[in-house]
Amino acid sequence: MGDVAANAIDGDLFRAIFEHSNDGIAVADGTGRYVAANQVYCDMLGYRLDELLELSITDIVPTEEQKRRPIRLARLRDGHPVTLTRVLRRKDGTTFIAEISSFPLPDGRLVGFHR
Repeated sequence: MGDVAANAIDGDLFRAIFEHSNDGIAVADGTGRYVAANQVYCDMLGYRLDELLELSITDIVPTEEQKRRPIRLARLRDGHPVTLTRVLRRKDGTTFIAEISSFPLPDGRLVGFHR
């Protein structure tokens, strides 16, 4: 059964899920720098993908929010999933509250699903 399930999930399926999800999906390296994001995530934040890829997670979390609730990159790097609500800052400076579920990938990158 495991082989059947593994064979049914390929790169095209993951690409379709990534591109057509109603959630914003972002992938960052182990330091928190963005390496990929879907269009929903870009739209949430008001950035084009090329602009977002110049940023890191700390760039979209207001300083006061980081002080109040530190970003949990170390916990993610240690292999633990993290689910929380967080204030995020759009390119235009406005903020919104997002529910975020994040987890580490086997290669050390971090993925987050944002609503």
